[in-house]
Amino acid sequence: MTPFLLSQILAGLVILVDATALQMRKRSHLQLCLCLASSLLAIHFFLLDKQTAGWMMILAAVRFFITIHWQSKWLAALFVVVSLTTTAYTFAGYLSLLSGAGNLLSTLGSFCKTDRALRLMLISASCCWIVHNTLAFTPLGILVEGIFLSSGLIGFYRYHLRRKPASADNP
Repeated sequence: MTPFLLSQILAGLVILVDATALQMRKRSHLQLCLCLASSLLAIHFFLLDKQTAGWMMILAAVRFFITIHWQSKWLAALFVVVSLTTTAYTFAGYLSLLSGAGNLLSTLGSFCKTDRALRLMLISASCCWIVHNTLAFTPLGILVEGIFLSSGLIGFYRYHLRRKPASADNP
């Protein structure tokens, strides 16, 4: 089996893990699933020889795991600094910038106080990853992010853009 084929199989598994994660009610279970999904994506990117993207996914997995128990401005700042440093250290061109930006946006989103800001940051991050995955030629990676982006846009519409119907009690 080629590294490319194995990478696509792992990305396919990520779709299943993400779908499971989105059905979790408890935040800690959701984050554990996202930790697993990020870990699988890290291997996926390493198999494609996309070092920065692989390291960004490892950082995401660690972030999901740590933020199950702790959240603070200092922790957010630490993840931002580590993301920027890792991107600089593994820099290999525009793909590194895209994966670094995607991780940075999702990191900032993870520590947002409002649901609206969180969703906007994750939508922006997903756009970076879709461009990255398109240029890196990972079809199932594109699908993973496309599904995540679609879900994020639907959620943003449902919770922040859609007008609430007038109730029967309120003329």
